[in-house]
Amino acid sequence: MTIMEQLKEPFCASDIDWRVGQETKDGRKVSALAYLTSRAVQQRLDDVFGPFGWASKYVEGPGGGVVCELSCRNPDSGEWVTKSDGASNTDFEAVKGGLSSALKRAAVHWGIGRYLYDLPMAWCELKGRGQNYHRTKAKVSMYWDPPALPAWALPKTGAPAPKARPTSGEDDGLQEWRDAIQYAPDVEALQALATDMAALDISDDQKQPLRNLYTKRILELKK
Repeated sequence: MTIMEQLKEPFCASDIDWRVGQETKDGRKVSALAYLTSRAVQQRLDDVFGPFGWASKYVEGPGGGVVCELSCRNPDSGEWVTKSDGASNTDFEAVKGGLSSALKRAAVHWGIGRYLYDLPMAWCELKGRGQNYHRTKAKVSMYWDPPALPAWALPKTGAPAPKARPTSGEDDGLQEWRDAIQYAPDVEALQALATDMAALDISDDQKQPLRNLYTKRILELKK
C-alpha cells in the first residue's frame, strides 16, 4: 500500500464524531455531519510517517483565525513537503478550537478524512432518547442517533464493535440526564445542559453526581 493509500484509508467508526448541521423547520429532524477528531488525525500521521516524520506549525491567518502548515517527510527521499489550510477561531475556547480545525483541514490536503465529504446527506429523527443531545431552536432538549456509515467508508478489515453505553442501576429518574451529559457531542451542547440542569427541582446531593459527570465530560471534549 502506497503512502497516499495509507493516508486515505477510511477510519474506524469509533474515530468518527458527528455534529448537527441543520434543523428542519418543523424541528423534527437534524442533518448529521461526520468529522474526525484531531487525535485521530495525529494518530494517522504517526502511523504513516512516524512521530518524527511530520510537524505542524501555526501562523496567524488573514483577517484573524489561524493557518496550520502541516509538513510531512517523504521516507524515500527525505524531502519535507508542506500543505496548509486555515480556520477561523471558534466561539468557545477560540484559539484551541481554531488550532484543531486548522489541523484537520490541512490534513484533508494530505487525503486524511477526505472521503467524509462524499458521505450522502443524512437526516436523523429527533426523539426523547438517543446517543447525541440536541437543543432545538424552540429550546427543547432532544436526542438523535447518528447514521450508520456505508461499507465503503469503513476500513476493509471492518470496524470494531461500538462501545456499550454505560447503564445505571439507580432508578432515580436522572438516567436521561446522565446519558445526555455522557454523550454530549460538543462543549456548546454541554453548556446548554448546564443551564437546564441548574433549574432541576432536585436536592444538591442529587445534583452533585451530575456536576461531577459534567466536569469529566467537558475535560474529555477539551482534549
